[in-house]
Amino acid sequence: MKDHAMNRRSFLTGFAATGALAAAGAALTGCAPSTSSSDAKDGADGQQGSWRDKPAMPEKIDETVDVDIVVVGAGNGGLPAATTAAQEGAKVLVFEKGGAIAAAREAIGALNSNLAPDHHEDVPTLLNHANMTQSGDANILLYKTWAEKSGEMIEWMEETLGPKGMLFPFEWHCPDDAHAYYPAMCYNPCLDEYNPEGPNYGAYMHLEVMADVFQNELGGEIRFLTPVQQLVQDDSGKVTGVIAVDNDGKVIQANASKGVIVCTGGYGANDEMLQDLCPGNTNWCALRNSNTETGDGIRMALWAGAELEAGGAAMIWNRAILPDGFEFDGSYTGG
Repeated sequence: MKDHAMNRRSFLTGFAATGALAAAGAALTGCAPSTSSSDAKDGADGQQGSWRDKPAMPEKIDETVDVDIVVVGAGNGGLPAATTAAQEGAKVLVFEKGGAIAAAREAIGALNSNLAPDHHEDVPTLLNHANMTQSGDANILLYKTWAEKSGEMIEWMEETLGPKGMLFPFEWHCPDDAHAYYPAMCYNPCLDEYNPEGPNYGAYMHLEVMADVFQNELGGEIRFLTPVQQLVQDDSGKVTGVIAVDNDGKVIQANASKGVIVCTGGYGANDEMLQDLCPGNTNWCALRNSNTETGDGIRMALWAGAELEAGGAAMIWNRAILPDGFEFDGSYTGG
């Protein structure tokens, strides 16, 4: 197997050099200390909400832990990040607010992988198509990174999880329309066996299997029911760790010598952030099953000095069949 990974050999070196903080939904620009909510930009409706207010640091720390890297969130982003770091020899600690590994999505999008050599997409054509369909309102640099690196990622996942019995069968869902452009990119992970006609009872187990590899083979640690509350910064504004609180109320400070990676998802389960940043969203969205996505990482990044990019939207489910005249009251969070 080829040398994967965003140059995995330089992974730890890069973190050591930058003290990196990756934040879902927020672009970090300088990370200067932020002491008041006025440092954050206004939401779409121009109002300041309490979700923007930075809380005081706890006066008492019950436990201090020193590691190389802290990852916030044990889901689709956090576990691959933690596993990659641990493979490179880092001491990694993951904090997860839920009581189990976050549920994986039913498919993984990846382009131009050696696992599906018969399906190749022209990246510039795909980028132009995305820009056209989004009327120019697309983060092309981010899209380009995914288009060029996702195949490498799925190969790494197969290399890491294949020895544990994980398969990565490929499906191509292409519309029967000569004018439609849909990339060949869909991998559906399955444990032990794959039945193209279904059902596949071991489907989408890759995060569970990855957690096993991370903890039992690579020596990583995951602390469940332990949400991170704040990022710790030094006098220069560099993020050096996190403050978390476990299910018993114990306050933990985890110091990360090589960086903190924040993978906490969006804010689809935070009514206040939705009304501030996506006003009216809950008036037409029927299903909101992102129960743990309350914008924790976005808020912490803002408190640490990040800038919230304009134009973003919450990831909430967008399909439902409803009778004429149905009106939402903002309270429905069905699964």
